[in-house]
Amino acid sequence: MANENIRNVGIIAHVDAGKTTLSEQILLHGGAIRTVGRVDEGLSTMDYLRQEQLRGITIRSGVASFRWKDKQINFVDTPGHIDFSLEVERSLQVLDGAIAVFCGVRGVEPRTRAVWALADKFRVPRVGWINKLDMPGADFAGTVLEIEDAFGIDVLPVDWPVVRDGVVVGAVDLVEWTARELRENQSRRLARIPDDWLSFAEPARERLLEDASKDDEPLMEQILTGNVDPAVLVRAIARGCRERRFLPVTGGSALRGWNSATVLDSVARFLPPPATPSELRGHPGAGLVFQAGREDAGRKTVVCRMYAGELSKGDAIRKAGSRDASDKICRIHQVFADDLVEVESARTGDIVALEVEGRWKAGDSLFRPEGAEIRFEADHKARLVLELALEAASAEEHAKLTEGLKALAEEDGGIDWCEEPETGRCILRGQGELQLEIALEMLRESHTAQFKAWQPHVRRRERLAGQAGPKSERAEWAGHWLELRASVAPAEEGTAIRWTGDVPEGIRAASEAGIHETMGNGHAGHGSLDGADWELEVVGISPDAPASLGKKIMDHLGAELLKEAGILIEVPATKALIQTPDEHLGALLACMKSRGAEIQAIDTQRNGSTIKIFSPLEPMIGCATLVRSLSKGQALLSLEPGGWVAASA
Repeated sequence: MANENIRNVGIIAHVDAGKTTLSEQILLHGGAIRTVGRVDEGLSTMDYLRQEQLRGITIRSGVASFRWKDKQINFVDTPGHIDFSLEVERSLQVLDGAIAVFCGVRGVEPRTRAVWALADKFRVPRVGWINKLDMPGADFAGTVLEIEDAFGIDVLPVDWPVVRDGVVVGAVDLVEWTARELRENQSRRLARIPDDWLSFAEPARERLLEDASKDDEPLMEQILTGNVDPAVLVRAIARGCRERRFLPVTGGSALRGWNSATVLDSVARFLPPPATPSELRGHPGAGLVFQAGREDAGRKTVVCRMYAGELSKGDAIRKAGSRDASDKICRIHQVFADDLVEVESARTGDIVALEVEGRWKAGDSLFRPEGAEIRFEADHKARLVLELALEAASAEEHAKLTEGLKALAEEDGGIDWCEEPETGRCILRGQGELQLEIALEMLRESHTAQFKAWQPHVRRRERLAGQAGPKSERAEWAGHWLELRASVAPAEEGTAIRWTGDVPEGIRAASEAGIHETMGNGHAGHGSLDGADWELEVVGISPDAPASLGKKIMDHLGAELLKEAGILIEVPATKALIQTPDEHLGALLACMKSRGAEIQAIDTQRNGSTIKIFSPLEPMIGCATLVRSLSKGQALLSLEPGGWVAASA
């Protein structure tokens, strides 16, 4: 199948805008499911925590492939909660386009802005869906204007829903310039557009033609002649959409299924097919694992997006950072509806389920050994700012717990864990309270581990205050000697080591091991140091000097340089948004101020106010429950990572 006929898409939205409900409708229209599951009844197909899992992972919640007209749609599920922002980012990386869902009652909400910014970061083109037009106060036209004002993008309705007394009774296709009547989820094309619909349809059509014809001479010529070919109009809208100048939108009610098929038409018409990044052209095979299941008999099922080249059954693949170790692809599956269909190969743009040897986790980059090493995702450990201690009751339960944590870290990709040598306890790290809460449930239910969990606390980190060196040190042993010169400077993240001149491989490896060990030990009792650029040079060396001299020097010299550079203790911060009806505004402001939060702004919106807050993360722990309590369940708290700030004490 040509890449031109593939669309890799997902949904981005604020919590409760209707993302999962629209997902159900999309799967229904595509034939991937036979009936729609309701979110409020816990029966949604895309809610992987409530579904029986296949090989330890609900593949369909990772990607469901189906046909829509002449296109293959690979529909990728994306988490909606900020606690899973790493998964949201990973999903956006594998998408070529996204459906942005907006509530027709509440308009542009805080979390919408956050996921929109992430989509901009990854340069993902979007189409829009304005939902809940069956609700009191819904306003399709008003939401269109609000989106334009919020994001500075031309919002182009391509299909205008007609709403009467909370019922979507029909719609006008502004591209084809036709009308249809909707009745009990059945659509009937009308012979002409009703006169009372023309009052809003004609201005919308004129604006669509005006905006779409900017910088498009063929369309402009057709408009001047009064004979517009819909195919030419579609091409013009698609070009603007793919350049992220236009947001084509449609609307209706996902819960009732009214007009929801139009969003798939927008996906097929306007969003781009997959393309190989310029830096990967000619690469024999590279992809990103964005979901991983449990290991079974030495094999693991992972969901992978192919960015370049081709992978075939039986091929050897390597994991970024694994040095020379290779694993084998045992099987490749495409996912159609309820079926895993085995295929011989996967090509650029495909999203497939791979059955592979070895231990793989979500976030791993894979590539064919004959090609250059590719890494699609940076190390995210610095973003795992919450941690909690887990203590098993016995050695047997401890073994179950550690095995469960290994599997969980591979399945999630947004958590990490380690063992405390002093206490033997396991430390689980993640981004947010909800994420850790779900992880604990899965450990107890799926991995049957019995353990005690302590309360989560915020992780502190050590950073370099300045630079130190260059400084030299010499070590001797049994007549052999080595002298190294080293310096260190702060870096944004990670540990980078650069050498000047030729260095024996053994000396290099041993010296770098000493640096990593020194960084990992930390110096102020708050865990490992994060962010350092090291420069090293061999000043002198005797013939056949043992490599261990390199580690001996850097164990001592590294610690001296770090002490000289000085250590800063930092804590994670958060940007918080509280969306609330105005009657609860005063109580929530008083609560946030009492916790030392900085109130940055209060914005008046369509249905209340939004409080913008900046605060160290620790005082915000447990605030989601408190906000719901103070507002009688009517306010919503959304947290985003806010970087790191100096610890107060």
